[in-house]
Amino acid sequence: MAKYFLSGRQLAWLVAVFIVAPAVINMPQHLARLAYMDAWVTQMLPVIYGFAVCYVYYRLAKVFPGKNFFEICFQIAGKYGGALINIVFLVHIWFILAKNTNLFIGFIKTNLLLRTPYEVSLFLLILVLIYYGKTSVEVATRVNDMFFALIAFLIITIPLLLSNDISIFQMLPIFVEPLPDLGIANALTASSYGDITVFAAFLPVIANSKMLYTSFRHGLSIAALLITWILVTEICVLGPSITSREIYPTYALIQQIHITDFLDRMEIFIFSIYFPSFIVCIVIAFLAILTGLGSFDRSNRPQAYNKTAGWFLLMTLVFAFEGTPEVSTFANYAYPVYVFAVQPLALVIVFLLSFRKKAREGSPTQDQKSSESNQPSAASFSASSIRSFRRWKLFTYILIVLGIASVIVGWMVAKDVQWIARVCAAVYMLVLILLVFTTYREMKSVET
Repeated sequence: MAKYFLSGRQLAWLVAVFIVAPAVINMPQHLARLAYMDAWVTQMLPVIYGFAVCYVYYRLAKVFPGKNFFEICFQIAGKYGGALINIVFLVHIWFILAKNTNLFIGFIKTNLLLRTPYEVSLFLLILVLIYYGKTSVEVATRVNDMFFALIAFLIITIPLLLSNDISIFQMLPIFVEPLPDLGIANALTASSYGDITVFAAFLPVIANSKMLYTSFRHGLSIAALLITWILVTEICVLGPSITSREIYPTYALIQQIHITDFLDRMEIFIFSIYFPSFIVCIVIAFLAILTGLGSFDRSNRPQAYNKTAGWFLLMTLVFAFEGTPEVSTFANYAYPVYVFAVQPLALVIVFLLSFRKKAREGSPTQDQKSSESNQPSAASFSASSIRSFRRWKLFTYILIVLGIASVIVGWMVAKDVQWIARVCAAVYMLVLILLVFTTYREMKSVET
């Protein structure tokens, strides 16, 4: 019998923090270099790409209920074909883990623990991963529940804390950067949204496939809003020039917060909340690797590889990058090329193989019948719930089209009629806010 651990809201928050936490560190710098003052208009196309990835996972979860991605690959491609696909995805997850871990350790080494050797910080982090590796994704989710709401609240309230330093004029004029630069910046951001491939290891943690689908979409919408919000804040406070030159512009932004003479080191408090969320991201990737390794074992015991995988990561991560600049360059330039060269093709292959396998089998096997009996079927939803889900999903797609149209129209008229471009920018921000609401309503309409 399949065991379901997470609610839709918990999975949505996990997806959101998995995208937001690494992006906050140094993505604003590179987006500002590419799109300058229009760096904040870089989240709509990544959301569409993320929706496409989560749709593939939704279809896999629907066709193969109760199974994770690695088990599905063995079932649709056989022993050797499935092993090859799983190895490719394990390497991909290792890249995600290496990128996020080295960004995290590099940030600590550069700003906080200047005299602590890199290897010592990495060793301590690996010990934390091994500790969490003995547990399940449910434990990391509970930690995230305690901190993500605070992180989101702090990101939203930062403009209030910096109200004396904000100047909206630093964003003006709007939509004047070349469209190819905006496209490249969107592609760079989309690669980080593609990191949700890690959650392929946790497809069975949600009770039904529709809830899985809507939770992914809601989490992606939250991430897009929070990243845009912090980009707008950094451009309005630091300006596009300083944002593009700072190695860690978000850290520089938080250092500007001064609440009277007694609270002038708010970065200590804020990052003490931020660090556990980042560790949750790394733990999720580590648990995904353990799940993938466990799929090669007939007994399916991921925890048996916990210590071995931890020490292997320690040895490989020490030699993966030579320094913080190299990690930043890889994360923002080399890694996106790798993602778009491998991930879409691999997902399409798995997607097509799954339907070919289903068409061959015709009727479900006994195991599939058993799995399907443990989760709600489409018939278990009331007619009103189905209508509500379809209605809110339609609203979501309308908002996405409106958001893209606002960017295109704003860019076309910005050099001649700037006030129309500003209206388009306001529409874009409103779309991101409403996307969070409509995807939330999607999720609630299929909640059982």
